[in-house]
Order: sequence, then C-alpha cells, then structure tokens
Amino acid sequence: MTRLIALLAVFLMFAIPALTRSQDQGQQPPPPPKVQPTKSIVVPEAEKNRRNPIPNVPEAIESGRNLFASQCAMCHGVKGDGKGELVERLKLIVPSFADPKVQRQRTDGEWFYILSKGHGEMPAEQRLADQNKWEMILYMRTLRVADKPQK
Repeated sequence: MTRLIALLAVFLMFAIPALTRSQDQGQQPPPPPKVQPTKSIVVPEAEKNRRNPIPNVPEAIESGRNLFASQCAMCHGVKGDGKGELVERLKLIVPSFADPKVQRQRTDGEWFYILSKGHGEMPAEQRLADQNKWEMILYMRTLRVADKPQK
C-alpha cells in the first residue's frame, strides 16, 4: 500500500504541472511543421539519356493513367497538378505535371530514375515493374497543358 501511495504521489508530482501548462496555453494548436526545401536530385547522365521503351499507344497511356490514379494522385493530384489530398495535410511540395516548364525540365529517363529511387519525401517505387513505371511516364506526359502564347 505504501508503494502505491508513493507511486501515486510521484505521478501527481509530474502530471499536475503538465496539465497546468497545457491549460495555460489555451486552445492554440501547435505550430505547423516547417517544410524543408528538397535538395535537387542529381540524376546520372546515363539515366537522363534513357529512352522510354514502351510504345506511346492508347493502351499503355490508359494503363499508366490507372496506375497514376492509384499510386500517385494522392499527392500529385488526379489532374497531376500537384494538388493531391495529402499535400496540404503533410505539407508537401510536389511538382505539377500540367506545367509545361516542369515537363520540359526532365527527360523520361530522369522521371524513371526519380520514380525508381525516390526523391525528397517521395519514396522509391519498388512494387511496380519497370514497364508500369514507363507507362505512368507516358501518362504524365499527357497531363501537360499547352504553353500560353507570349504577347
């Protein structure tokens, strides 16, 4: 019984100040985590020059669309615009594949390398066959919106 009273006293000694501190802080939520900028990935030259071996045909694009919807859209958005449902919640910074500049800055080989190795918060895609990754890249290329004419 003495041990129980001693344990209770120790518990109260730590619990009461902690409860008091949390009440003093009011109902303010904790500050959001700071988003660290992602370092630019260095893709080996040989990978940059890899060509997509999958023919650019409607069946491959459709397969890529289905995979993108189930594997990528939660972060990259259904339209590939970088506005997926997890972006705000997890404070992610993801590229918009609809942006012509984003599309021009990477080769298919670079996208394949990034998919396979991961980048920043995005984990490496190790569950899919290479063919599936290439099909997703074919689909990603269809998301590009037309460049705006310059005035």
